[in-house]
Amino acid sequence: MRRGLGRALALGWLTAVLVPGLLALIERPDTASWASLLLLLGLLLLPWAAGLRRTALLPFGVLSLSAGFDWASRAFTGEAPSLATALALFRTTAQETQDLARVLWPQAVLAVLLVALVLAGLREALVQVRQLPRPPMSRALPAFALLLAPMLAPGSEERYPFSTVTLAARVREFQAAQSVVVSNDPFEVRRETARGPETVVFVIGESSQATHWQLFGYDKPTTPNLLRRQAQGELLAWPRHMSTASATITAVPALLNPFEQVQVGRGELRRRSLVTVLSRAGFSTRWMSTQGPQPASTEADSAHFEGSVDVFKAGTGYDNRLVPALQAWLASSTGPRAAVLHTSGNHFPFEGRYPEAFKRWSDFEGKRFPASQTVGNYDNSVLYVDHVLERLLQAMHSLTEPALFVFVADHGETLMHGTMRDQAPVDARVLHVPMFVWANEAWRQRHAEQWARLEQVLARRPATSHLDVVPTLTGLLGIDYAGRPAHRSLVAAGYRERAAVPALAPDYRTVIEVQPAP
Repeated sequence: MRRGLGRALALGWLTAVLVPGLLALIERPDTASWASLLLLLGLLLLPWAAGLRRTALLPFGVLSLSAGFDWASRAFTGEAPSLATALALFRTTAQETQDLARVLWPQAVLAVLLVALVLAGLREALVQVRQLPRPPMSRALPAFALLLAPMLAPGSEERYPFSTVTLAARVREFQAAQSVVVSNDPFEVRRETARGPETVVFVIGESSQATHWQLFGYDKPTTPNLLRRQAQGELLAWPRHMSTASATITAVPALLNPFEQVQVGRGELRRRSLVTVLSRAGFSTRWMSTQGPQPASTEADSAHFEGSVDVFKAGTGYDNRLVPALQAWLASSTGPRAAVLHTSGNHFPFEGRYPEAFKRWSDFEGKRFPASQTVGNYDNSVLYVDHVLERLLQAMHSLTEPALFVFVADHGETLMHGTMRDQAPVDARVLHVPMFVWANEAWRQRHAEQWARLEQVLARRPATSHLDVVPTLTGLLGIDYAGRPAHRSLVAAGYRERAAVPALAPDYRTVIEVQPAP
């Protein structure tokens, strides 16, 4: 009985380790996959080469965790885990990390159970064979050769088990970069004195792909309210706008940074953000969010956080909670004033971003994950974003002073079609994001020349970037500051159009050039 149990557990262990490697070979028969298979075979032979001593438990236990998570990830997502996915947990906001953990919990549970099973099988095997003599060195050499072979292959630092060391190094590197605080804090900000009171609402969307917005040519009516406002001439869409990164923690700092920087540390943003510029220009500032605090939120005169959303419990709260918050701020303050609204938008799990009343499309795939990332759920979430934006714009209808409303998403989304966002190549899926500017009649009449200039430039469909947003917005508001890249303002006479825009590669370290679709 005891011997039979040991053999059964050993067979389960071999299957758990070899199957993921073989699947990787079938899906991607390149050098990296062969190197990964050699690594797995080497670790399999290591206890045999070492005489199945207890010291072999450590490498087997470590590999068990990887094999278990790999198997569970493929079972639930159809994809293997990667270093980029692991880094994403450290490179995003606390709310997004919580959402990801809640979606992936079945994988973690299965991985832990498999590790326990493997370790039990190893213990059983060691008990049975511990009396065997130690094998000769000639048997050990092939096993250690297989272990060393993957180290010579290109990209070995990205594969397990070397990726665990790489992960720790990358996280420390990323955290160090994010903690940088700029010493030359003060910079001069000037605003045209004749501007008078103005109201600015700047909305940051989340994980929104422009190609799923009717406003940008999508064939489903996902943004009927915004399309109507565009037809009335009060809204200008930026048709080829690109983010600078695929993750919130790197995209938002670049979006809010006024100095044309693709890579911006969180500590640096605390003293050099759009909020800083507006405050020094004489605007009272307010930050409102359904996500957690951001470094730039500390620069606002006041902040309001709605708290986290339970995305798996319907009715616990959506982005519409920001509507009464905006209404209260508009009623209790006077211009010049500016509010930044950070929304949860279209971030996965998509079905948790809209109430039941907005469940219009239902082309689901029948699985929990990535079923929660299907096109139907995503389009429903875009429809709800359109509804929330319409309510926010309605809150500004009663304003008599000139008012601007800007919406831009931090980054796009792959919809889990082929790969997770943090593993995806930097392309239109993760970088092409919706952006538009709305102005009330008072603003359009008082600044008709600027509005016409912006309309003319956008009609040429230029490739725009997050790096153009703050220079353009400050140009619309008559604000200038030391170091302002005026050539990035769409309303400046010296605006320079470009064929490609800079963005961070998936490693979050390399800056590359990306050309948006026509």
